Amino acid sequence: MFGACLKAQVLAFTPGRMRHTVATELVNAGADIPGRRGRFSTSATGAPHVLPKRHSPWYASLMGSLVDCAYCTRLLGLARTTQEPWDLVLKDLSSFVVAPSKGALVEGWLLVVSKEHLLSSAAMSLTPRADLEAALKAATALVESRFGPATIFEHGPSQNGSPIGCGIDHMHLHVVPLTFSLRRAATSLEPGLGWQPLAGIHDVSTWSEGRRPYLLVQEPGDSVPWVSEAPPIRQFLRRAVASTLGTSEFDYSEYPQRTNVLNTVARLGGAPLNVYG
Repeated sequence: MFGACLKAQVLAFTPGRMRHTVATELVNAGADIPGRRGRFSTSATGAPHVLPKRHSPWYASLMGSLVDCAYCTRLLGLARTTQEPWDLVLKDLSSFVVAPSKGALVEGWLLVVSKEHLLSSAAMSLTPRADLEAALKAATALVESRFGPATIFEHGPSQNGSPIGCGIDHMHLHVVPLTFSLRRAATSLEPGLGWQPLAGIHDVSTWSEGRRPYLLVQEPGDSVPWVSEAPPIRQFLRRAVASTLGTSEFDYSEYPQRTNVLNTVARLGGAPLNVYG
């Protein structure tokens, strides 16, 4: 079709409304693909810029980051072929999707994942606040309809490849039915955490100033989220959950918790158990 191609995801904006597009074939010499302002940018008139040529180091770096991103290629990709339950989209919204979480330590553990390839909530500048609020509200409603009161949390890295990112440098927030205070559990593991209230999740960008990694938690009954600088510990809040539950299986890459994920999907009516064998 276009000769040798590179499978990748391109997250795009159209004027006045964000949309998600997937480029499954990119011509060697480049392709006209509308993209997000910044690295992929549209002009003021909405006309797309031309994707850099394949030999460009910038092109290679960007395409490599998208191809390496599990959410871009499997969860948000056009061809979802993995047949894993955590790659199932439960709700597809304008700027986000809701999906079950790999490594769910309890049933009902969901993720709200940005369609735009962003590092964290702190990097979000163009996505309308209403879109994130609607996605979190939808995920919370799903969790609370079957599993109980939901806690929202995020590991917020300040750079790619840091321990805070938990191995996936793509904005995602956890929505989890917990029967205990996650802030209290986290503080018991790391007494030096200094929790501060925010007016809203979007204010984390101002708080972090683009350089401070953070932990973000909003518990049932909280009117606002709380933020603290994150210790350089991989999957820290997952460790806090696991410790409180009395298990050492915090690492989603070693313990995907398939049974919990399958039960989550089944109880939410997303797919029958036998779909995934």
